[in-house]
Amino acid sequence: GATVSGRPTDLVGIESMVGLFINTLPIRVQASPEAFILDWLKQLQAQQVDVSQYEYSSLIQVQGWSDVPRGLPLFESIVVFENYPVDASLQKQGGSLEIHNIRAVERTNYPLTVVAEPGLELCLQLNYDCRRFDGATISRMLRHLQTLLEGIVTNPRQRLKNLPLLTEQERHTLLVEWNKTQTEYPFDKCIHQLFEAQVEQTPNAVALVFQDQQLTYHELNTRANQLAHHLRSLGVGPDGLVGLCLERSLEMVVGLLGILKAGGAYVPLDPAYPSERLAFMLEDTQVEVLLTQQSLVEKLPSHQARVVCLDTDSEALTQQSEENPKSEVIPDHLAYVMYTSGSTGRPKGVSVIHRGVVRLVKQTNYASFSAEEVFLQLAPISFDASTFEIWGSLLNGARLVLMPPHTPSLQELGQALKQYQVTTLWLTAGLFHLMVDEQIEDLKGLRQLLAGGDVLSVGHVKKVLIYHQVKQSIREPQRRHL
Repeated sequence: GATVSGRPTDLVGIESMVGLFINTLPIRVQASPEAFILDWLKQLQAQQVDVSQYEYSSLIQVQGWSDVPRGLPLFESIVVFENYPVDASLQKQGGSLEIHNIRAVERTNYPLTVVAEPGLELCLQLNYDCRRFDGATISRMLRHLQTLLEGIVTNPRQRLKNLPLLTEQERHTLLVEWNKTQTEYPFDKCIHQLFEAQVEQTPNAVALVFQDQQLTYHELNTRANQLAHHLRSLGVGPDGLVGLCLERSLEMVVGLLGILKAGGAYVPLDPAYPSERLAFMLEDTQVEVLLTQQSLVEKLPSHQARVVCLDTDSEALTQQSEENPKSEVIPDHLAYVMYTSGSTGRPKGVSVIHRGVVRLVKQTNYASFSAEEVFLQLAPISFDASTFEIWGSLLNGARLVLMPPHTPSLQELGQALKQYQVTTLWLTAGLFHLMVDEQIEDLKGLRQLLAGGDVLSVGHVKKVLIYHQVKQSIREPQRRHL
């Protein structure tokens, strides 16, 4: 809102009339970032002239003309321009009476009032409701207003979008101090090399758990090596794309790791995808080898890739060497190609290199990765949250628990969290909200709960933080490695 004097200059003798004529009217200002400052100010002035015809209208009348429902305020802040020269007016009175040190106490019923007082210098004053604002916030607002006005004076011909708002200290804090997020990580290593190093450290630790089955780090490495040697015999090498269409299982992780050890990059193909989408992805990537399972072969669309079934071809795979294959891959080589949902049009393949994945899960500062953690592998393999779940666990010596391939109910998810004593969990925003509403007790054992993919409800976040003492990360961690 803005305060008007109610004393039009074209009314003779208006300045000598006694009475309170001021009124407060709502002001709607449109600020296009591309507009030039001087042009915008002229338009604003012309708008104010037009508004003057309504300066005697009461707020009740204005409220009735507007679409704002009764009971809701038209505005919660006002601007007052004090252009009445009190000192000069008193000095003109003459006589022997002298008045000094004039002070006025003003009060409004609005949470925020900006008062501008002209003179040799423009003085700005902010009056505020202490229940809505603190002193630090108001001081920051004043500094921003000062910076903004100084920017206008310095270059009044620039565009609005170029006006400065932050002080130099604030810019330094945002761009330098808060941006010191660099950490040392093994940027010269590939995913499979870091896994092999972990195998050397904890060969007998449990790496994977799936229902009543499990694999140690040594066992997982052995099976992945055998697959890698077989894939190399089929011509898979650096940046070679290998399709992976498997339900969630131990074989799925063996397939991922075996492809990387062979030097290739995996292309996740969700068995639940429509045939048309799978056909598009196979055609677009032109994979030469496709890892799958016998039960899915007939469901796959027509393609030219060489098929390897990890279940029925297992006997041939066990004949391969168990040694780590010599790697020609460097961190800049492809690790995988994952496709977008295609919700805005045609799905697009996103290529991710080894270094990006390593940056996501090694020596990070957004979550704790250690051998003491138990991760739950819940995300579809075609969703990049699975990158966080799988490699965040296996490259740090943790235990990875794989959910069954079907979409679990909330009760099944909660049961798995308790049964396997999961400590680190990633959920989509929608699933996070449902778990907080209906199964919040099942989140009690978590040490880290990460959620993202969409906007999270603040109320749900507060509820889980109050109910459980968990380390909370509201983010999309998978985006860090793209």
